Amino acid sequence: MTDRLSPPPPPPDGWRTFLWLWGSQALSALGSIVSGFAISIYLVQTRYALPEQKGELAAALTLTLLAWNLITIFGAPLAGALADRHDRRRIMLTANVLGAVLMALGVGMVTALTPPLWLIVAFTAAEAALFAVHSAALDTSYSTLVPREQLPRANGMMQTISSTATLIGPGLGALIIGLPALIRQGAARRGWPAGATASP
Repeated sequence: MTDRLSPPPPPPDGWRTFLWLWGSQALSALGSIVSGFAISIYLVQTRYALPEQKGELAAALTLTLLAWNLITIFGAPLAGALADRHDRRRIMLTANVLGAVLMALGVGMVTALTPPLWLIVAFTAAEAALFAVHSAALDTSYSTLVPREQLPRANGMMQTISSTATLIGPGLGALIIGLPALIRQGAARRGWPAGATASP
């Protein structure tokens, strides 16, 4: 009876599988932070850039932040229940694919048109929901992959994802946003015409 209740042993390649899952979660967290930072920059520099729009800017920043936090907090129990009832590997794969599609749609949204605020808030909420689902599926699966003696190490690695992404994400987002301007400035200093590239 005790053997039936005890958890199954981890697979032989469980640690390697965990590393792949940990890497995908780290990229997902970093992408979410970069995306959120980019949305904030878009709201500040483009959507509500005029001095008389400070009130609208404050409301927009507050709503997007609330959308992310409320979805991740109150959606976590639902995401955990979903991960318990369905195949976690498929959940994580689906969440990553949908996250990439959502990111592409977000880029098109802010470059091809001027989206209303409700659409930006909905985009942020959808990103938060996908992140919560992916995180729940990973949190409930990695403990079955790694050996018991490596579980503290795995827990520590999981806990560093959010803090590391929070530290690196804004800097990476600023670099991505400012890179085109830096390239144009460098070309102007060298006297290249617009659109020209350096010869080998």
